[in-house]
Amino acid sequence: MATVVNDVLSRNVAIFKERASRSAYQGVLVAAVAVIVATLAVAYVENGSLSIDGIIQAQKTNVVLWILDLLPFVFAYMGQYASYVIAQEAGLMVQAQTEELRQRATAMERQAVLAVTHDRLTELPTRGVFIDDLDRAILTQDGQASLAVLMVTAENFREVQEILGHELTDGLIRSFAQRLQRWTAAPDRQIARIDTHSFAIRMQCDGSRAGAERVVRELIRSLERSFNVGDLQLTLHPAVGVAFYPEHAEDADSLLQRATVALVNAGRSASGITVYAPVMEERGSRQLTLMADLKRAIERDELMLRFQPKVALADHRLVGVEAL
Repeated sequence: MATVVNDVLSRNVAIFKERASRSAYQGVLVAAVAVIVATLAVAYVENGSLSIDGIIQAQKTNVVLWILDLLPFVFAYMGQYASYVIAQEAGLMVQAQTEELRQRATAMERQAVLAVTHDRLTELPTRGVFIDDLDRAILTQDGQASLAVLMVTAENFREVQEILGHELTDGLIRSFAQRLQRWTAAPDRQIARIDTHSFAIRMQCDGSRAGAERVVRELIRSLERSFNVGDLQLTLHPAVGVAFYPEHAEDADSLLQRATVALVNAGRSASGITVYAPVMEERGSRQLTLMADLKRAIERDELMLRFQPKVALADHRLVGVEAL
């Protein structure tokens, strides 16, 4: 874009210079005509008629004509000088505008890249950037240390949004993200916003798994402190799902997926922290299968409702029924 505009500005400079030169040529022509007319007039007044000898004599003896003879050269010089000045000023203008356009184009390009790689609300990296970073981190592991992937959310985000609306909730999410950023300021940690209410954190684990879980509990305590949103002080209920490399998965996508499975179960945990276990996916698969079977049974009218009697033990009297 900047190159195209630069070409346009350069053509404009050439047009300005051409116009200045054209004006100079016109001035030279007018001055030359004025000299010729003045010479003819002087020769006619002095001799009563026009002749070559009279014209030559007028040019030799009349001082005013000498001055007029200089005018075409003066106009030519002034025109060329004006053309040079215009070209220089226009060139400087082109350089200044080109630099401004280059800066704008660079800023627009940076904004376009950020729009793809970073979340607009929190300015955190997006899921794709996090996966790429996690892949690189896995490649650098030496087999001694391990990685932990944390999926973090607050269980009452949706309730807050329903009560306060989107604008105040956006402010709360920004504050939540900033607190996470402060916690992940260490160089061995990376944070990203995965979806509306969920964040992912990559964390290096040089010690034991118990040590990593202790660090996660510190994160929970940090997020449990109240948040100021407008005139309100809100308390969130953070939940964290954890998956370890290479114990639970050996690639970035699987690690993130299993941390997400753990996060689903973390909401039902008293501590708000759940470490992934394979049984979680088995239980989830059973639930999905049961839901699909139930939907299919409803569509096929295969559900049956059975009742059993409720009898009073004292007198064996039928007092009601209950559905099975």
